[in-house]
Amino acid sequence: MLVRSRVSWRSPAAIAAAAALSLSLLLVLHVAETEANLVLRTPLNQTINVDTADADFGSYANGLRATLFLSTPDIRGCSPIKPPANFTGSWAVLVQRGNCSFSAKAFAAQRAGAAAVIIFDDVDEDLIEMGGDSDVAIVAVFISRDDGELLQEYAEQQGSTVTIWQNDDIFGVWPTFVLPFMIMMLVTASIYGVYLVYRHRRMLRANRMLEPEVITIPTRPYKMSADQQEPDTCAVCIEEFAVGENLRVLPCNHLFHDACIVPWLTQQRSTCPICKRDVRTGRSSGAGVSTPTVMVAGERTPLLRGSTSTGQTANSLPPSIPPLPASVSEQNSRLTPSLSQIQNTV
Repeated sequence: MLVRSRVSWRSPAAIAAAAALSLSLLLVLHVAETEANLVLRTPLNQTINVDTADADFGSYANGLRATLFLSTPDIRGCSPIKPPANFTGSWAVLVQRGNCSFSAKAFAAQRAGAAAVIIFDDVDEDLIEMGGDSDVAIVAVFISRDDGELLQEYAEQQGSTVTIWQNDDIFGVWPTFVLPFMIMMLVTASIYGVYLVYRHRRMLRANRMLEPEVITIPTRPYKMSADQQEPDTCAVCIEEFAVGENLRVLPCNHLFHDACIVPWLTQQRSTCPICKRDVRTGRSSGAGVSTPTVMVAGERTPLLRGSTSTGQTANSLPPSIPPLPASVSEQNSRLTPSLSQIQNTV
């Protein structure tokens, strides 16, 4: 009979493995669904998240931060864009879709010195991936009309900045401060899962016997008693023993088929399937050892007890009272008349 060892799905090892797998799936799903992200920070230090779409041209941004300006003199950015006056930092230009190609708008922004171009739609529709010339070197993203009109209001105010995250490869758009944290959690969960698996298997090995140990258990041929009508059955396979068949005899004197008890002790546990007594130690699994209760004398202990460990009774005198001297005992016997003396007097 084949006995298989199974690990419950509720074990710590299975839970840790499931947690690590869940983190991996969440990371992959989030990365796969994210194309790009833009964060607008207003002069009042408010942040607004804007959904963006990538372009198949230009460079990729990894947390590019720039001050936001509106395209002038042409909001559509088809003519040369005027760079902001008296400004030397990194800046991004906001232009509207239409009148020229996406790559033409990006080239105009690049020639003006912008680090990124944000093109917003002129109609209310879903985001699209911009196509164009691959020679564009700056970052280019596409946003919806509603988001573009919102950014246009803040672009006209001084101090508004944008931070752009883009999808560069399979890892997708993920803030640099979040991705390492998620990777660290994933690695930690994986290491902890491996540790739990190791500890779980070590505990299982501690509760099992090795095959060389099981082979040392004695065997004997099965015999039926004179008053026995039917043979005994094996508690593992529930099959009757055959007369003369060699059976394993555990220290508790229970008999089993060799093909049944060997897998049980090596793959399940080292206890007898019937009485749960450990084959190696001879102790019952989970059975506690009772110890006698010892009474310790204290301040509230009664002076007289019914019995003690030395056999004294409640009528016994305390050992501190000494016996009467011999002279006093003899004197008392003289003073006390005997029964014969009383009868003679009468």
